[in-house]
Amino acid sequence: CGDNIDYGYRFSRDFVDTPEKEIDPIIPYDSLINPNQTMIYGRRKIKFFKPGKLRRQINLHNNEVGRRAVYRLTRVVCKCHGVSGSCSLRTCYQQLPMFREVGGLLKEKYDGAIEVRYQRRLGELRSRDRRFVGPTKDDLIYFEESNFCEYNSRIGSLGTKDRQCNRISHGPDNCVTMCCGRGYNTVRKYIQEKCNCKFIWCCSVQCETCHRFVEINVCK
Repeated sequence: CGDNIDYGYRFSRDFVDTPEKEIDPIIPYDSLINPNQTMIYGRRKIKFFKPGKLRRQINLHNNEVGRRAVYRLTRVVCKCHGVSGSCSLRTCYQQLPMFREVGGLLKEKYDGAIEVRYQRRLGELRSRDRRFVGPTKDDLIYFEESNFCEYNSRIGSLGTKDRQCNRISHGPDNCVTMCCGRGYNTVRKYIQEKCNCKFIWCCSVQCETCHRFVEINVCK
């Protein structure tokens, strides 16, 4: 039998969304994205969207984006039955995508996430960039920039102070990016490591112990 996609959707929605809805049980999902539902809640809705409650509504939206991503990548797989592979009979079923495939799609959505603002006059979330109409049900959204450079216990960010960086790298671990422009200190450290290892018959590996100085770059 195939993967029970519908049950998985309902279970994940109840499991993941419940903490947000328990805090604000009367916030309807999707009320800020779908303009047709906006006026149903009228003035009652406007007072709920303080920053904390707005964040919870955005979390609900992004949770749904993740579930829709799984649905979008779900495929129908068929297996043939019959003599010598004649495929006189086929069994088809729905199959969930690989975890890496879903992660890749969500990473693309994360890179293209839309910054939104709450527009009181329309009673809905709109793109902060006026060139775009607004987020769709498949867009990840956010309403404030994330800053992982500084320590912030509220969001669980440890910051990048004292993080090791690579001054000659062109990747995200380079010191300019990792240290957020604060600069870095270079420390010479004396280390010992195994070297000149040899395989001894039978069956062991013998190594010498080497000592050397290395330069380590640490964010200020």
